Amino acid sequence: MTLDKCELLKLNDHKFPLHLALMKKRLENVGVDASADTWMTLSYVFEVLLKTTAICLISGIGKASQDVAYALKHALIHADGLGTWEAIIGDCCSQSKAGYISREVRTLVEWLTRKRRNDQDPWIFDSVSDLEQIFSVMGLGPVSDGRKLTVLKVFTLLVQLRNKTKGHGAMSLEFYEATNFYFWNAVVRIVNECPVSKFKWYYIAKRGHKKENKAQLLEGLQPKFISVDSLRNLPAGKGIYFQTHENGIFFAVEEMLASPHFSATSLCKYDRNLSIKCVF
Repeated sequence: MTLDKCELLKLNDHKFPLHLALMKKRLENVGVDASADTWMTLSYVFEVLLKTTAICLISGIGKASQDVAYALKHALIHADGLGTWEAIIGDCCSQSKAGYISREVRTLVEWLTRKRRNDQDPWIFDSVSDLEQIFSVMGLGPVSDGRKLTVLKVFTLLVQLRNKTKGHGAMSLEFYEATNFYFWNAVVRIVNECPVSKFKWYYIAKRGHKKENKAQLLEGLQPKFISVDSLRNLPAGKGIYFQTHENGIFFAVEEMLASPHFSATSLCKYDRNLSIKCVF
């Protein structure tokens, strides 16, 4: 279906993890009518989501097999583009890797791989329709036959689209004016629906002469000190962690991000002003 301009979607009002919240704020400041700036900002919002998804999957694997997780991290460190990150996500969801993923993170695998039906998940079909509008403007044919549609497929389409419109593939101003609306809605839908947008992120460390645990909630636009008494199963090591739900298992991601700096630029090389330092 083709959306009317009055149906421009908004990112959810709930508090996103810090790095996504910062990108949400940037997108809201840019707006939908900023031509190439809108397109590039949307591209970076998707990049943050894609990389966060990969990091969460690898952290879920690390609970069961550090060796498998290390091999995946090594591939990402040497990644030369978003295609590698997308491929790693697909690999994590494969039968050979998914068995290692912790039960709590396995819900993310199910969300990524579930075959969708239009009567149950219309949002994903609307997103593909929007992406087809963009590919049509580019002179490319249908991108999906609508069968066996999964979120992994939408990730692939978004990566392809970004690669075709970046660098030497940069488009004309007329292209952005014609397609920003569709790209906006496609990206906003997948960010709103993605489980990692609702995960809780923390920075935890021991401070003071008593080496007591201190914690910051990495949520919204600024880190916030919280009482460690409110956190169950607190991990012993310093670092960045996420929970899939309240009182859930803490999954370590400090190996993937620059600790003690939690930086959106480590997820997308976009703006140094997005770097947030966690200080106790």
